[in-house]
Amino acid sequence: LRRELEAEKIAQSEDTTSLRKELEAEKIAHLEDTTNLRRELEAERIARSEDTASLRRELEAEKIAQSEDTTSLRKELEAEKIAHLEDTTNLRRELEAERIARSEDTASLRRELEA
Repeated sequence: LRRELEAEKIAQSEDTTSLRKELEAEKIAHLEDTTNLRRELEAERIARSEDTASLRRELEAEKIAQSEDTTSLRKELEAEKIAHLEDTTNLRRELEAERIARSEDTASLRRELEA
């Protein structure tokens, strides 16, 4: 019985040692998995950060382009307003000249009629 008990103790000790080795291997594997997942997560964060930075640069470029377009359109509108004002001024001058010419014609016709 003592021999059997001693053999059982040895077997249990070997089983315990084997289980400890398995547990240690499992811990190491888990730690490696965790480390790999952390690296993947960090790489994903970096990629997202780069994407965000790229999108911000694109948005800023779009804002600048829109601002330039707006400025260009404002300049065109201002030029159009000036041209319209000049046309209006010219038409008023022509109308005034026409009125003066009619007035002079009317005065001339009155003088002829009176004569």
